[in-house]
Amino acid sequence: MPAFANFEIDIISALSAQLVEAFSRLEAGALSDEHIQSLPKGQGVYQLFHTASLVYVGKADQLRSRLSEHSFKISGRRNINHSEMGFKCLFIHRNWTALAPEGSLIRHYREAGAGECAWN
Repeated sequence: MPAFANFEIDIISALSAQLVEAFSRLEAGALSDEHIQSLPKGQGVYQLFHTASLVYVGKADQLRSRLSEHSFKISGRRNINHSEMGFKCLFIHRNWTALAPEGSLIRHYREAGAGECAWN
């Protein structure tokens, strides 16, 4: 048996799995100015829902600001009723934001099927 080995830890996969679990414990709130402005300031990852279907996953340095941008853009789109939109978000400490696995989350939800993340 050798006396040494290389060890690598997949931080991105571990973080992604924990984020998926944390998102699963949240209920989507309305993508309204009232809900968005009630959020604390901070950075993290978020999900957008249209008629209860996950359509977009993203990360932002300023979650309130980014969600407000989405809300504004959606309010001007045809064939989408703004009241059908919802969101979930998780705040992430600034030490982990650079590692926030947006791409891994998108892959995870797309592989889960049902057309999830169609807007990504």
